[in-house]
Amino acid sequence: MEGLSVRHAWLRADCCADGSGICAVGAGFGALSLTGDTLSSGLKRRLRLAPGTEVPGLDQLPEALLVSMAFAGALGLGAADIMASVLAFLVLDSLVTRVRHSHPVGTRDLGEG
Repeated sequence: MEGLSVRHAWLRADCCADGSGICAVGAGFGALSLTGDTLSSGLKRRLRLAPGTEVPGLDQLPEALLVSMAFAGALGLGAADIMASVLAFLVLDSLVTRVRHSHPVGTRDLGEG
């Protein structure tokens, strides 16, 4: 991790021993991601969309943008970095969603015996 500044010291593996550092950042990422997902679900409910309706962009942006903006300072991210990470999340999640919908779990006939 050579070249990282003091503000990135939480990236060291040993900083998790006392329950702080990377563990706290990971918990924050998870909590904010779930918060963004909850906000997009609530908005879709207010728009009276059927449960499970996919809305490209709305399904990805709140969770990616909320996390990126909240941790921008700790991660040393600028506006271009935030936009790039949100765009990468949008593209990757859209691709995974397509694959998931083309091979739904539990719908394949396994046959007898």
